[in-house]
Amino acid sequence: MKNFKTFFCCLAGTLALASCSKDRNDAYSNPSLSSIEIIPLTCPVTKAPIIGTVFPERSMIVAAYYYSPGGNYDETFFSNVVFSKNGTTWTGDKYWPLTGELDFLAYSCPSLNPNASYTGTKVTDEVTLAISDNSSVQEDILFAYAERTNKISSVSMNFKHAQAMISFKAKSNLNYNAETNTGITITNITLNGAKYSGTCVMKNDGNCDWSLLGSQADKPVPGFSPVNLTSSYSAQLGTGILVPEQDCTSITITYTLHNGKQGNSNLDNAGLVHTVNLSSPDTSWVQGKNYCYQINITQTGISVSPSVTDWVTVNPDTVNIS
Repeated sequence: MKNFKTFFCCLAGTLALASCSKDRNDAYSNPSLSSIEIIPLTCPVTKAPIIGTVFPERSMIVAAYYYSPGGNYDETFFSNVVFSKNGTTWTGDKYWPLTGELDFLAYSCPSLNPNASYTGTKVTDEVTLAISDNSSVQEDILFAYAERTNKISSVSMNFKHAQAMISFKAKSNLNYNAETNTGITITNITLNGAKYSGTCVMKNDGNCDWSLLGSQADKPVPGFSPVNLTSSYSAQLGTGILVPEQDCTSITITYTLHNGKQGNSNLDNAGLVHTVNLSSPDTSWVQGKNYCYQINITQTGISVSPSVTDWVTVNPDTVNIS
């Protein structure tokens, strides 16, 4: 994805970095000066991995800032600093310089606790995160960037998702009827042969590259519960599943075909399975995209119609530095 002089990998919505003045020599830990505060703002969120509409309390924000006293960046202001919640704001005991400009780089990964390394001429040139298997945790990693800000500036940052979101809906030509025991029930959806860990490199050109992906594995869709199908598409099944950018794989659908009753007994074909390749229309899952696969199961066949959209919230994910 993208590069950035100011980087935020935030997990939930919009952030604002509030600024104040500080003495350059005491910019590291003088509480008498005005500190840099990260203020997460609410933002309507519609995608399941981000829970709620506010920045989660359990999150951590790790930041690096590069200092330019006169227009040419020449030193690290600070790096790898953890900001934590203090009342209603997030602080890291760091302070604005009296003069000059800063580049910002920050990320947030609530419980993945990735190992970060900074490379390039400045610490804000590039950050590398080692992301562990995220299939069960379902932590949404976002990032943004801004550059050359100072204590009197205001900078808006549009966040992007560093992973691809894969989600599912389903319907049937038969409305499930428990009384007559007719219809179809999906009991499980498994994502086959995908990779869930890897190295995420965020660079100051605004792009994010994935590499060194982990081993392939079959994973059930998190939060999925059996669903009785109707003639209209269901709500999203489970929370969907987050993956690094990679080639598309396939899914296996397990379902039950309800064939009516014989006396007091239900006539069911349970444990039926069907595997579908998801390589159309795209051959790869791209970060920042939501791939919603609409499954249609009838008594004669199964079809899957993918819908690919930019993965965005109702309002833009932004951060203000002021």
